[in-house]
Formats: sequence, C-alpha cells, structure tokens
Amino acid sequence: MSVLLTICVILLLLWKYMTTEKLVLKRTAQLSFQAQLMKQVGEAVIPIDRNGLILDWNKGAEKLFGYRMNEITGLSVYSLLNKVQVEQFKKIWLPQTESGSLNNRFDLQPIRKDGSHFDGVLSLSVMLNEKHDTSGFICIVSDNTERKALAEKKDCLIKELRTALEEIKTLKGLIPICASCKKIRDDKGYWNQLETYIGDHSEATFSHGICPDCADKLYGYKVSSQDVLEDSKCFCDDQIISDKEKKLPPE
Repeated sequence: MSVLLTICVILLLLWKYMTTEKLVLKRTAQLSFQAQLMKQVGEAVIPIDRNGLILDWNKGAEKLFGYRMNEITGLSVYSLLNKVQVEQFKKIWLPQTESGSLNNRFDLQPIRKDGSHFDGVLSLSVMLNEKHDTSGFICIVSDNTERKALAEKKDCLIKELRTALEEIKTLKGLIPICASCKKIRDDKGYWNQLETYIGDHSEATFSHGICPDCADKLYGYKVSSQDVLEDSKCFCDDQIISDKEKKLPPE
C-alpha cells in the first residue's frame, strides 16, 4: 500500500513539474516574441512597472529620446515629463487606462536627453501577470511634430480659402439693363451707371478712356485701334481736346 502511494505521489510531482515547465517555456517564448517585436517597432515602446520605473527600452525610444538603454533602464518614466504631465500621468492617465477606458491616447510634450521638447502622442496599455493582475503598463510614444504642423497648415489654408470665398463678389442671374443708356437696375429699383453696378458687385475696377469711334464722333479726332494698342495709352477727353487744339490752324 505504501509503495502504491509513493508511486502516486511521484507521478503527481512529475505531472506538476512537467506542467510548470511547459508554462515556463510558453512564458519564455512569449517574452522572447515581445522582445523581438519591441525591437522591430519604429515607435518608442517603454514598459514600466506600477511605480513608473522603466523596465525596457527599444531602439525607437533610443532614437526619439536620445537615451541608450543602459542609461535609462531602472529610472522613472516621470523624468521624461514636466511636472504638470507627471500629475496627469499619475492621477488621470494610469487610473483611466487601468479601469479599461478606451480613451487611452494622450497628447504630451516629452523631454529629450538634450532638454528639448517635442509634440508627442502617448498610448497606454495594461500589462497583466499570471494572476491577471496589473503588473505595469506599456507606454508607446510617437513623434507628432510633423503631423501637427501639417494639420495647422491645413487649418490655416482652409481659413484663408473661406475668407477668400467670403470676399469674392460674383455677377449671376438676369441683369436688367436699359437698351438705350445702358444703365442697370438694382434690387431696390434704382438705375445705376454700368461702371457703378459692376464695381459694386465684382472685384473689377474701371479706367475711363475713349474709343476711336467716339473720339471721331465727339471731337473729330481720327485715331485707329492699332494706334491705341501700340501706344498703350487711354485717350481720355482732356488729352484728345488738347491734341485737337494743337492741330487747329491759327485764326
């Protein structure tokens, strides 16, 4: 009887040992996979314990912050943040993430090794142990400087376009115009000079001159369209009258 009991105990111990060894091997494989994954990720991946101490540091974090792994591992993650953000991290971000909230992305301005700041985005997730209790957190930090600058530039461009659209004046629809004097009737029933109406309803401006036909009709002054183009001048009334007087024979 004692021999049978001894055999049962031995078998139980062997089963327990083999089960534990399988769990250890499985856990080791998981940790190895996580380590390889951290190395491949381009963003800064920073695992921390519940006290905020940095447990690991990948190449992305080294490139983004300037610290080597042996310089930063074991130090507090709060050394990468200003005082205001440290309080937010402790009192808001970590409790919010641990409670299972889906809103686990936060804007921040981390501090590099050289003391400079950058616009970043922090993503937090919970690390669980074998008992499914929170053992720490995984912080993923990405540089948002370029994206933020592009967004600001886009917003500025949209604002400029909206302003331009508001300032644009357009003429459209049926415009009532006098067949004789060419005045235009506005919405209030008043008749306006053609130049006044167009100037009020568009961005056009007028430079008054006189065409060759009218110059001949009004002043007997002969001038061709080609002359006007070559001289690149507007033949205004005063100039035409002055030139006509110059050519009149003395009385």
